[in-house]
Amino acid sequence: MDTDPKENMRIYQLDTTDIPDDTVQLCHAWLNQQERTQANTYVHPMHAREYIIAHGFVRTAIADYTNQNPATVPITKDPCTACRKPHGRPRTLGAHVSWTHTNNLVLVAVADHPVGIDAEHITGTITDIITALHPTEQAEIAAYPHQKIQRAAQAWVRKEAHLKLLGVGLNRDPSLDYVGTGHKKPSWIHDLYVPSGYAAALAVPAEKTFENGVSVDRRADSATFLK
Repeated sequence: MDTDPKENMRIYQLDTTDIPDDTVQLCHAWLNQQERTQANTYVHPMHAREYIIAHGFVRTAIADYTNQNPATVPITKDPCTACRKPHGRPRTLGAHVSWTHTNNLVLVAVADHPVGIDAEHITGTITDIITALHPTEQAEIAAYPHQKIQRAAQAWVRKEAHLKLLGVGLNRDPSLDYVGTGHKKPSWIHDLYVPSGYAAALAVPAEKTFENGVSVDRRADSATFLK
């Protein structure tokens, strides 16, 4: 019997609310120079704090999956497919990894195969992206005006997860690939159940099938972040 692909992938979720300062300092100590430089570019201290926490949590997730020490987990970035600067697909030893953070929510996917994950805090401004979607997705949203915000958010996180899986991000025109806005979607796209007010999706290689679906495996908060 083949091994269930889900056994070779874990999805981690963190609520960043009330993360103590000493944990943030520890996370900062784990960052590489490129990440520290990026953290310093944020104008608002809250955004820098979320970035540092997210990248610290990524290391705890990789460490859990690969049985490493989070303090020594290496993370690098491939060259961007457009500008060739080092902010493309993330890399680590012994696993593939993808992550996303938005408004107190961090999601990390670690697997033995390429993976893409994305989440968005749902607000009315998400509808600004509708014109960037595939024409069929735009038509689906127009057909359900009472679901406009939710469908736009779901389409966008599916889109970003898909583009992360490809390793190209938004260097590829998001209108080119259909990922759907409702129940109809490609088999390699999986919607994730996350707290109310958010939308999230996971993308995996098309040959990976999950008979029992995909869900978050481990959830953490300020009390369990480093457990």
